[in-house]
Amino acid sequence: MADTQHEQQRARPQAGSPEAAPPFWEWVAAGAGLLLVLASVGVLAYYAWTGRADLPQPEVQVVAIERQPAGWLVAVRIHNRAQATAAALRLTGQLRQGPDVVEERGLELQYLPGGSSREGGVFFSRDPRLHRLEWAFESYERP
Repeated sequence: MADTQHEQQRARPQAGSPEAAPPFWEWVAAGAGLLLVLASVGVLAYYAWTGRADLPQPEVQVVAIERQPAGWLVAVRIHNRAQATAAALRLTGQLRQGPDVVEERGLELQYLPGGSSREGGVFFSRDPRLHRLEWAFESYERP
């Protein structure tokens, strides 16, 4: 019986002994896990407070205007500044002369992820350089 108690005391590390402290790599793993949890909470809190992922923010830029056999091609680049994705995004281009709409054409992008750009084109029968060209986004769907 005395031998059993002596063996149990030897197997159990003392409070001040080096065997009682967790190994170095255990502390490293715990610290890395803590950093990952804190980073995840920080990102979620940022998106919750800024509302950044709620709505797409498309903007249009004219890349080129060229004469084509089918009419005048206006090549455009559409960039989504937000993180939200837009599907079936409809863009309308109008040629205006004074207050009057001379011609109107549309373009639909099937999918525009957040932070990305897509290119497309709209054909007009009249020269867009001789008129005021205005763009308007009409609608989109959440994918």
